[in-house]
Amino acid sequence: MNKLVLYQDIQRLAAKGYSQRTIAEKLAISRNTVSKYLKKDEGQLLDWLAETRTRSKKIDSYESQILIWLTESPDLSGAQIYDWLEEKYGELPFGEQTLRRNVKLIREKFNIRKKKKNRQYQTLPDLPMGYQAQLDFGQTKQKTYGNGEVTLYVVAMVLSHSRYKWAKWQTRPF
Repeated sequence: MNKLVLYQDIQRLAAKGYSQRTIAEKLAISRNTVSKYLKKDEGQLLDWLAETRTRSKKIDSYESQILIWLTESPDLSGAQIYDWLEEKYGELPFGEQTLRRNVKLIREKFNIRKKKKNRQYQTLPDLPMGYQAQLDFGQTKQKTYGNGEVTLYVVAMVLSHSRYKWAKWQTRPF
């Protein structure tokens, strides 16, 4: 929703005597947003909007690389691009959801449509016992007793025939 239109809607409803809670419910926004917008006059809002349009984002320095990858392979997902950026640059100063949102904006800006491939599914014959298993690695952060945090790593396996599950946890990567 356009922020100026949102501001005008909030002001109009407030002038009619609606409470901040009711305005938030009617416009499906948070009460904090309503409060913030009610504290600003239109001039302050326009200044704030102009500032947010010119503000640089942490992800801006990666846009050219993302654009190259999307041009070469329009079917890439945001998750794949995030993984590739992490491999190329190490730890990123933004989260995966931020990247996905920006990939969507880059696609719209440069008119790069994502080509969706339909997956072909088929049943496979059951193999005899002991011939197939699925293996996966993972990690999770867990709180410790002293308000600290520890990263735990896991390798998990499922035997295809019996569905028997096995996992090994440790505090260092496999």
